[in-house]
Amino acid sequence: MDPGANFVAKEIFQEKLSSLLEKSSSNNFTTVLTVDQYSNILKEVKESIRKKKTGEKLNSQDYRRLNRFEILKIGESEKIIAKRNNEDMDSIKYYCDVKEIYEILEKTHRDTGHKRRLGMEKQISQKYCRGE
Repeated sequence: MDPGANFVAKEIFQEKLSSLLEKSSSNNFTTVLTVDQYSNILKEVKESIRKKKTGEKLNSQDYRRLNRFEILKIGESEKIIAKRNNEDMDSIKYYCDVKEIYEILEKTHRDTGHKRRLGMEKQISQKYCRGE
């Protein structure tokens, strides 16, 4: 397979996804986090954790963030994950931004033996959360 073809497919995918997001954002009907939304949630969760550790007063948004999200540090990067009931590493569900979606779909497609939508949805839902 031509390595350049994969790049072209990714470019086309990103363009179409961006177009869909622009249309859906006006309806508030998206479950895909933009890079800015992801960064803002990460910043807000970190701030809520800081407030809790220092004993500052938490507002309703802080409680919502602390009840819904955790931050997992992997090397130098920080990932937003869904709140877990225990420290079980198998129960981690990641949030991702729009830039990561193509690679996730491509890897899942290969890992599931090139299954189509339903097979991939099942696999993806075990590792990833829907957006905000």
